[in-house]
Amino acid sequence: MKALVSFILVGLLSLSVFLFYFTELSIFLQTALITFFGISTLSLALYLLKKSFFDLIPLLASALLLLITSVQAVEIILPNHPASLYIVTALNCLLWLAAGIKWTMVSFKLSGIIGLIVLVIAIFV
Repeated sequence: MKALVSFILVGLLSLSVFLFYFTELSIFLQTALITFFGISTLSLALYLLKKSFFDLIPLLASALLLLITSVQAVEIILPNHPASLYIVTALNCLLWLAAGIKWTMVSFKLSGIIGLIVLVIAIFV
């Protein structure tokens, strides 16, 4: 069952990336679809955590969809404010770091730390 769920979540992730970057759908339809995919993967990941089917793929898919959705929302709501994009990206990195500390996952800890380092370099260079 975990393999099927992981396959579905990776499929939702790749479908959302495809919808966001490679289609000509209206921006509101793209946002609605990616938000739906994000909520469904996050709820499925939390369900799997409660049922002790702890797996990296549901959490990774949820984290990436949250990043894509939040960046897209900031680009729509505040299109000419790069500081808000930096803030949202930093919050995502801090969320990844907190998830890595809570569930003792080295991959999320490293992703959060490396993301924050790359963000600081991108801001100041």
